[in-house]
Amino acid sequence: MALARELLYLFGCAAFSFSRLLESLKVPGNWSKVIGQEGRFRTPIEWPATAGQMTKVQRLPLRSGTSDLPTGDRMSLHPATKGTSGFTMLELLLTLLITGVIAAMALPSALNSLRDYHLHSDASAIANFLNLARMDAARQYAPYALDLDPSVTPATFTIEKLASATYDPMNPSSSGAYASLSPQVFELGTQYASTDSTFTICRPAGVSAYPGPITADPGSCTGPFQFCFNTRGMPVQCAASGSPGTPLPNGGIAIYMQNPNGLKDAVTIAAGGVVQAWNWSTVATKWYLR
Repeated sequence: MALARELLYLFGCAAFSFSRLLESLKVPGNWSKVIGQEGRFRTPIEWPATAGQMTKVQRLPLRSGTSDLPTGDRMSLHPATKGTSGFTMLELLLTLLITGVIAAMALPSALNSLRDYHLHSDASAIANFLNLARMDAARQYAPYALDLDPSVTPATFTIEKLASATYDPMNPSSSGAYASLSPQVFELGTQYASTDSTFTICRPAGVSAYPGPITADPGSCTGPFQFCFNTRGMPVQCAASGSPGTPLPNGGIAIYMQNPNGLKDAVTIAAGGVVQAWNWSTVATKWYLR
């Protein structure tokens, strides 16, 4: 909303300046204004009002000899009419200067709003992909995971199909449940977050509460991160935790993200499987469900 207001204000000012410019160009006639040698716009060419007046107009043959062009005092392509409305180059430069100043004042706020929009968009995208991984696990009766790598810029995330607990003769290299298949199987391709967003699974500085059902941070906060779902679509611990397939501790797990403006969002995965997106309020010092 803030970005829309800034852009609307900017376009409104530009439209007002342009309308004033067009108003200064309004003169009677059927032709566009012709720029005179003095640097101002002049009145359009005035044609005779009646056919009888054509007798007062001289006609000179063109070089081709096929037609002639009416000329005379009333048919000059550069009439010397004085006192007509128009604008000078100085007026045009002043209009552009005012528009530039307004744009320079609105640009920082518009960029900050754009960063905030990108952060909210990243939170929504990760929440949607977590739900997709959960549904794929339940639909195909196979473990799935969302892989999130915040160590690269921009951060990437993708859905990966994992090995099941039963032995698969077609894939003997899979040693156990919730391990990556060989070769790895990814779905929907690699997704890229905003370059301004940073990600972690531990509470960032300045945040005094946990979002939703989360009661504590996990044991390790270093990435890359993997969020696994069992064959029923329930969130469980992955192979890297040492207890693959067991329920999530601490009420679930959260993915925290923030941008240079200090805006903070979170996506929580409850132990029961509910995925929710949150926004941190620095004024109320609490999380609000988005």
